[in-house]
Amino acid sequence: MLRGLFGKQKTLNPAEIETLLKMVVVDRETAFITTSTFKFVSDVLDYDKRIFQLKNTLTRDEVLYQLRGKDLEVYFPYELTLYKGATSLVGLGMTRGMQTLKFQVPETMVQDEHRAAYRVSNFPAKPTVTFTTNSYDILKGTLMDISMTGAGVRLDPRWTMTNANLKKGLVILVDIRLSEELRLSTSAEIRYIANTKMGLKFQEIPKNARELLYKFIVKQRRVEYRNLAESQRKVMALNRPDSSQPETKALNIEKPTGKPTALVSGDNSDYFEALNSALNRKFHVLQCSSSVTDLRNHLELKPNLLLLEVASKSLEYLSQLKKLSSLTPSGCVLMFYGRDLGEEVGERLRDLGPPEDMIVDLKQLKMLMLFKKIQHYYEKKAPN
Repeated sequence: MLRGLFGKQKTLNPAEIETLLKMVVVDRETAFITTSTFKFVSDVLDYDKRIFQLKNTLTRDEVLYQLRGKDLEVYFPYELTLYKGATSLVGLGMTRGMQTLKFQVPETMVQDEHRAAYRVSNFPAKPTVTFTTNSYDILKGTLMDISMTGAGVRLDPRWTMTNANLKKGLVILVDIRLSEELRLSTSAEIRYIANTKMGLKFQEIPKNARELLYKFIVKQRRVEYRNLAESQRKVMALNRPDSSQPETKALNIEKPTGKPTALVSGDNSDYFEALNSALNRKFHVLQCSSSVTDLRNHLELKPNLLLLEVASKSLEYLSQLKKLSSLTPSGCVLMFYGRDLGEEVGERLRDLGPPEDMIVDLKQLKMLMLFKKIQHYYEKKAPN
């Protein structure tokens, strides 16, 4: 299904991205998050149309200084293809008992392969290749790499290309034994010759062998990505400061420049979409729920602006909300948002600041006015 869906396309539409993410989650594929100076490789644990979650193996400082507020690209390997798109960090999470990082699902994704077909070059044991020429010589070589369209073969050192009568454009018969179950016998054209290595393009592969070859390459590619993910984790662990020593080096990392970070805390997804649409031109927007634990975790990312949802007008709720607002770290601008809030909410929260400035009513403000109100208050209150 996936091969038929993506096999000949350059760009994926939203429905195809949804299919890709579902397949990636089911198969527990790895994903790559990259910036110009940083690469993070981890397992894809969950996906819910707007957000995908990766297992968090990073330190707080790596999340804070390498990912937060940065322009990110995500690469999803699947089957024989890489797909890439733009993304951003939107928060922290927890799924299946594991801590996660939440990222925005790309609006568009494109294939990012430099070859017509992915080549496998690591084998449990180097397969041997037997082939015959027009002179009916039977020669042997070693398989260097293989794809669905061709292979690289190194000739036995006892032969040279000249005395073996091999040249570019010649069609030969090859027999490649990849495993006990998989033997590939077909004709192939020599596309290039370099020293003792030649590149072959298969002319036609029998259907049953083609299916087995496809499964073999997919399996080997998955092994390669797992090995890459593991080596990446080891490299990152070596680069981290010794946990027994004060984290002076980590804390001296230069903070990211660019957009300030706005953290929207609440449980209404429609409210978040409205705020995100209004603010994402000037702010890097993160989202978390209204739970104390989730809010505390996200405040570790040091947002510049915190927006707390007013989900009820009851005195008990507003009293709890005021206690929750006390978690706001120094230097972070606090605002409240909701719908049909009324004057009584402003009166209850007046001791935290002027309600006409710090309380945002989503019903009364259109998109542009919503942005201007928040931006004006932020600029007035933010530390220089």
